[in-house]
Amino acid sequence: MKAIYLVRFGKPEEAFEMRDVAIPAPSDSQVRVKVEAFGLNYADVTGRQGMYRDCPPLPCVLGYDAVGRVEATGKNVKNVKAFRFRQHWQLNIALHTMPHANA
Repeated sequence: MKAIYLVRFGKPEEAFEMRDVAIPAPSDSQVRVKVEAFGLNYADVTGRQGMYRDCPPLPCVLGYDAVGRVEATGKNVKNVKAFRFRQHWQLNIALHTMPHANA
């Protein structure tokens, strides 16, 4: 899959790099979401500028709000089924731990 990495702080045209990455398998308590749309928000913009204190270490994939379909679930995820619905999540990378998804 393609991922847009923040590789340096600064102007948008200089800060990002597109990379090919393997599609990750979810661990026991994670789900994998195929993102269909995302929001660009304050945390993303200030992260790119190097001014967001919770920005992960570089290089990183930014993204805190997304809508998509669950593609795969870990074995301990009980109440979220793959391909069943679209939902909004607050996310921070392509593979996410969702504590509220465990029964």
